[in-house]
Amino acid sequence: MNSQQSSLIGLPNQPMIAMMQMQTRPETETEAEVADTTNESHSESEMTDIDPLTDERIDFEEFEKLDLRVAEIIETEPIEDADKLARVVVDLGIEQRQLVAGIRQLHDLDDIVGETVVVVANLEKAEIFGVESNGMLLAAGADADLLTTREDAEPGTSIQ
Repeated sequence: MNSQQSSLIGLPNQPMIAMMQMQTRPETETEAEVADTTNESHSESEMTDIDPLTDERIDFEEFEKLDLRVAEIIETEPIEDADKLARVVVDLGIEQRQLVAGIRQLHDLDDIVGETVVVVANLEKAEIFGVESNGMLLAAGADADLLTTREDAEPGTSIQ
């Protein structure tokens, strides 16, 4: 398992730590004590690197409008005059799409060819540095950790 697959779709492994703590705790611990030890696993420095959650909510109907799909990266190249941007071609099972992604400084573009990723397939097309982008590659954090699936989902599979 590579570092990009170490957690489900790029989320931190904190729930797994909490599960392990709960499985190994003495039977006499209260739920409040368990909550305290779970919260202790987040240091002050870790918490400052994470953006606060938004209070703004969308309803389920809005969420259903997102077409999130599994894709395989089949081609990458740097975009001229754009230090951070790369042209990425993905296979969505039924078609190939070109995306523009801000991953150039964070990933070796040759190394990510063949990676399974998650994309927003129904985002409006945009032209960025003269290159058409027809979707969005999803990544987490400042290091652009590419979101992926835990198992071998086929390109084009809907994320539900």
